[in-house]
Amino acid sequence: MSRKILITLEFDGTDFSGWQIQPGRRTVQSVLEEALRELLNDPNLRIMGSGRTDAGVHALGMCASFNTTLDIPLEGLVRGVNAKLPEDVQILQAREVPPAFCARRWSRGKRYRYRVWNHHRSSPLERDRSWYVFDPLDLDLMREGARYLLGRHDFSAFRASGCSSTHAVRDIYDIRIFREGSVVSIEVSGSAFLRHMVRNIVGALVPVGKKIHPPEWINEILQSGVRGKGGKTAPPQGLYLVELFYEFPPTEQYPTSL
Repeated sequence: MSRKILITLEFDGTDFSGWQIQPGRRTVQSVLEEALRELLNDPNLRIMGSGRTDAGVHALGMCASFNTTLDIPLEGLVRGVNAKLPEDVQILQAREVPPAFCARRWSRGKRYRYRVWNHHRSSPLERDRSWYVFDPLDLDLMREGARYLLGRHDFSAFRASGCSSTHAVRDIYDIRIFREGSVVSIEVSGSAFLRHMVRNIVGALVPVGKKIHPPEWINEILQSGVRGKGGKTAPPQGLYLVELFYEFPPTEQYPTSL
């Protein structure tokens, strides 16, 4: 009998060419499929990711689903696959889900975090983990600018030119901006995201924090619908996919690994 398994994983995106399989390139999907196929003895196994990540982007809670007929305990599956995976990607949890489940279509939203190293000196340890910004950032101004992005809007001005989405209307639930020592974090939660959308939002908020533009500039960018009106695209190494939001049928009870 076939089982549908949803896994949550963490990875360091530094040495990956993103999530999706690409010929001749090391990707998270290709490495994960190889380990699962070996453990489950299924050369045709394919996984469906909850979305895509670009090269250099990290994940604290990426999700993916796959089918298997093997009756292996979930905790045994997690331990077995992790033993075959490289150190820069590991499965955190596995759970059984309804047969119709799709990691992409069943998602009700995502939360991303972007980290900025905001200090007068760069940090060698942060170079693959954050965006180095020398000038002091005014977080109150950034928060004021971020308020224009809350709610449902057409985010055409914050989408990459190669974005394949059919439309640019998205819901942003929350934007939190906070400092911990020299690290400024921008957390964005929403229904779904366009290609480079979070990185483009950060790229617009940082000039506001540097007092190059007023907070109202964010609304001007949003209303223009033109990508060229916004700031630069923030580099990928500061971006982390933190969490996926799912709603499972309340009548269905499925086991979860520890």
